[in-house]
Amino acid sequence: MSGGLMIHVISGLHGGGAERLLTAIALGSLAAAQKIIVVSLLPGGEFRPCLEAAGIAVCDLGMRRRVPSLAGLLRFVALLRAHQPTVVQGWMYHGNLVACIGLMLSGRWSRTFLYWGLYCTAMTSGERHWRLRLVLWLSARLSGLTAGIFYNAVSARDYHRSIGFHEPHSLILCNAVDTSLFGIHPELRSQVRRELRIAEDAMVVVSAARVDAMKDWRTLMAAVRPLANLVTLAVGKGTESLPDQSGFIRLGWRCDLHRIFNAADIFVLASAFGEGRSLAMTEAMACGLPVVTTDVGDHALLSAGAGVAVPPRDPGALTAEIRRLAADPALRRRWGEAARARVVEDHSLARSYESFRRGHAGAMANE
Repeated sequence: MSGGLMIHVISGLHGGGAERLLTAIALGSLAAAQKIIVVSLLPGGEFRPCLEAAGIAVCDLGMRRRVPSLAGLLRFVALLRAHQPTVVQGWMYHGNLVACIGLMLSGRWSRTFLYWGLYCTAMTSGERHWRLRLVLWLSARLSGLTAGIFYNAVSARDYHRSIGFHEPHSLILCNAVDTSLFGIHPELRSQVRRELRIAEDAMVVVSAARVDAMKDWRTLMAAVRPLANLVTLAVGKGTESLPDQSGFIRLGWRCDLHRIFNAADIFVLASAFGEGRSLAMTEAMACGLPVVTTDVGDHALLSAGAGVAVPPRDPGALTAEIRRLAADPALRRRWGEAARARVVEDHSLARSYESFRRGHAGAMANE
């Protein structure tokens, strides 16, 4: 990849795990002197200022959600012709498709390597709108034209292969976590608790996810409701609008997740479907938090020895495991230490960027 330009194409830069991962990879690319441009189909986004502040060029195509745009596609084609990238890397279904079709129309197909990135597993039938079904159908048929596909979980790769994806090469990309920022910082515990008016001796659970059917906040809220002596922090886009509930603090989108995690004792994720491997959960583990999660995607694999995975959509199972962990400080400490060690070993920024770089280099060498 060295010496050439890489263009990343993503649906949007609004808060989410794939968007956070792209930001981390882009910053790692910058540190390695890789020339990059980030193209967003949608305007704005929480991560755009961070990228631009680092000196990374960000272009948006002016598209609207769920509205196909020929004008936006042609803007991308013009950008490809003007900048002549060596690599185009798609992120998620719509970013992947625009990357592929735009490259076909640009006249650079034979001179540019195309990669896709897929970071989810099966959606429920209710979530798979006809437009998404069409995107999946078309993507599966075009997948063999790529140089390779990056997945963030074994379950994500296996799911996509089961519905017809057949990439020439694949790589499981580990989550990228800044383990110096997302670490154990005891001074933050008291500081954040004072800000949020939480008692020093309170047992605090935190969950970080956008409000979406996939994340199943309804089940999580039901799970913590019987735990009267416990405080729950809800972090993520839309959480400020969740229903009011005693002991449930709705923080909305936060840029200081590492601070919030350091104020908590347990991380909980109640996802019902669609997950590959949660970046927020990985970041919480880097802060030394033991995990209670649902067995969706690779979450059981990620949390093994550092937490517990229960069936999705089962608030009673979540309640029981949170209660057990809250009552056992030795278990919290042991799982928290194991969580931190796993992330430092397997999910550091350096390791993630290196696996990303090697994935490209390996597929390009075999072309």
